[in-house]
Amino acid sequence: MDTPVPSLSHKNAFLFDYGDTLVKYYKGADFLPILKKALKNISGFLNDLNIPHENDEVLWKRAMQENFESKDYRVRHLADRLLRIFQLMDPTDHLLLQLQEKFMAAIRAVAMIYEDTLPTLKRIKRDLNAKIIIVSNTPWGTPSELWNKELTRFNLDISMEYIDLTVFCVDVGWRKPAPPIFQYVLDQMNVSPEECIFIGDNPTWDVQGPNQMKIDAILLDREQKFRELPIPAINKLEGLFEFI
Repeated sequence: MDTPVPSLSHKNAFLFDYGDTLVKYYKGADFLPILKKALKNISGFLNDLNIPHENDEVLWKRAMQENFESKDYRVRHLADRLLRIFQLMDPTDHLLLQLQEKFMAAIRAVAMIYEDTLPTLKRIKRDLNAKIIIVSNTPWGTPSELWNKELTRFNLDISMEYIDLTVFCVDVGWRKPAPPIFQYVLDQMNVSPEECIFIGDNPTWDVQGPNQMKIDAILLDREQKFRELPIPAINKLEGLFEFI
């Protein structure tokens, strides 16, 4: 269903989702094999350290009990989930970070930046001098310090002149579409909702969430799965320029 895209010429802040908007990772149905690989990474690491833990079957059963997000969208942190799954006795902060890095390795392995990501962001900054902010949930509450490394890997961190701010749900304690993560961005960037446009691939997180904060939003529907939804949509990131 074709729905008019709001004019972007007066927008001063472009807010982008990260995963499957700027960088391709996986679809929801593909997560369980990645989760299984992540647990195997951790098990192998613990074996190398001679740290005892349960067998794969028990670990997988516990992981399935942890495989959900809070209904109120509060973040459930990865470290807490791993402690419950592996039931380690008084692990150090350093060991916990290492376990999370092993978990994250399974996600990093499938990542690929979209060809239109960097050219689009650079053009927005060059032609509009707009603020560019990345606002993203993280799978299983993976920590932002690991995702910041991902941003650096793909030239999307705040050291780049075309990125002004990056915010992950774990930084705020709330996942999209909860209002606090959007309010945090508005406060940090000192912008009004009317000045902003949100672009992302999830109709709930990236359209309904911003809309409830009076922020206009555009769905990036690369595979055109949501054509019947009555929401503004584009099928490629560079399609934004048709509305500027």
